[in-house]
Amino acid sequence: MSNANWGCCFSEKDNCDEFIVCIKCDKKYHYACMMIDRKIISSDLLATWACPECVHQLPKPTNKENTPVRNVTTVRGNKRVAIGSPHSDSEKVNISMEDIRLVVEGVMEDKMNDLFKRFNENLAGFFAKEIKPMRDELLSIKESLTFINDQNCSALAQRVNQIEQHSRQCNLELQNVPESRNENLITMITKLGKVIGSSLKENDILNCTRTAKINRESRRPRSIIVHLASPRIRDEMLAMTSKYNKANSDNKLNTTHLGLTGHTTPVFVTEHLSPANKAIHAAARLKARERGYKYMWVRNGRVFMRKTDDSDYILVKNLDSLKKLI
Repeated sequence: MSNANWGCCFSEKDNCDEFIVCIKCDKKYHYACMMIDRKIISSDLLATWACPECVHQLPKPTNKENTPVRNVTTVRGNKRVAIGSPHSDSEKVNISMEDIRLVVEGVMEDKMNDLFKRFNENLAGFFAKEIKPMRDELLSIKESLTFINDQNCSALAQRVNQIEQHSRQCNLELQNVPESRNENLITMITKLGKVIGSSLKENDILNCTRTAKINRESRRPRSIIVHLASPRIRDEMLAMTSKYNKANSDNKLNTTHLGLTGHTTPVFVTEHLSPANKAIHAAARLKARERGYKYMWVRNGRVFMRKTDDSDYILVKNLDSLKKLI
């Protein structure tokens, strides 16, 4: 090799691969003289490298930097990267970071989904373990309160019924007595006492009136309520009426005995029952006909039934007791 082509130490060496050529002056420079590592220099840098002398002759950059070492590693900005050339280290780092970010996000998403799934399972298990006993306890309390409420309502209804029946202990009720505009109820009741043989006096009758009609379309006459001076007088009237009807089975107490003209109809003398006891009495009469009970009567506001002459009597306390009758 000729010394005219060397731009560094002008020493010829046998290894022709240990130099780099300037793209401006075509002079050769040893890698060692330029302190360039042959192993790490890229093909792009070999194709665009300029020696320090040529670099000094180039226009100075705008930032006025004049460092030869920087010019050694500078690559022209407008030079396109050759197809198939390896990516720079910075591009490799960026791609690697992006991949890492995507992988981390995927792992985190999977972990979070698994965490939420386990959390929901644990929460559901907690509710099933802790809330269900509380729910069962609340249902039990509700059932207890309902039972107590029903018992209290039933007891209260019985108490009210007893009070209402007690307020009627001096009353008689005459049923099926025809109505007239000029009727005198006190005179009618006084005559009833004479017919049945009772010692009833006019002074024993404190009040006498007809009840209100529940069903206005009904043709049945309104009942007569007689308020007597004492329960003893009422019981005497009931006993004498029953005795009279037994003694006169062919001609039981009717409208002619009370001095009423017109069509003869039977007259019934009973205790004045409370609304609840009236409902029990009506249901008991239907049940007695259905089950073939021979006797049914009322005493002191209570309803009794007897199936045969030899059977025991049955006290009908409420409507539910009728369901147990055989």
